[in-house]
Amino acid sequence: MRPPTTEKAADILLKVFDSDVAQCLVPGLCVPFDFAVYMPLALNINPKKYLQVRHSFMLCLTVNYEAAVPPSEQEEFKLYNEHIDNLLQLTGDYDSVIICLGAKACSLPELANKLPLRTCRGVIAEFQLPSNTVEEYGSQSPSILSDAWLAFQGPRIISIGSTWQCKSENYASMVSDEEALTAMEELPPKTSGVYPGISKWDFVRARARIQAMPPLTANGSLPLN
Repeated sequence: MRPPTTEKAADILLKVFDSDVAQCLVPGLCVPFDFAVYMPLALNINPKKYLQVRHSFMLCLTVNYEAAVPPSEQEEFKLYNEHIDNLLQLTGDYDSVIICLGAKACSLPELANKLPLRTCRGVIAEFQLPSNTVEEYGSQSPSILSDAWLAFQGPRIISIGSTWQCKSENYASMVSDEEALTAMEELPPKTSGVYPGISKWDFVRARARIQAMPPLTANGSLPLN
């Protein structure tokens, strides 16, 4: 769910429903412009968990393929999970290579200083509803995308993100005390504008990630072709 918090956002968002319907889905939701956009098929993706599941899925796919197709018609599938220092390590093994432009793509010597990518480190804060608090977030209620995003992990756990530290070269997932304090100061005020109930939740921990962003233009960060 996305409730706009500025007039510009309100003008851009077209598929709308009113605040009464929004608050039925998310009790206690504050809707500044009396409407919000609801995307019931949208998903929150945890990249690390997604890639782990994807790895398992590919293994299962290979096994099922080999079981279903006669040996004479089978093709060979191999899944490698390894670190490489340069693309020359792949020479001779593949007809072509597709590179996903993540935050570490420029660490490959063949791509260093050739891609207009901006690295950005973000800290995510995790909160938990105290055990002595009866109020719970509905199991069918959507997550919220606003000035900060709120990704609910069940009725009593929430991840809020994220801070922005552009041009960062810190790839560690561990968060310093200073970073955690900054996240605690920045994120709850951004979320309380649409979800005042966040004041009842307790901070548990913080974690970080770094991502690659395309160049910033007058029209925003447009995908690279």
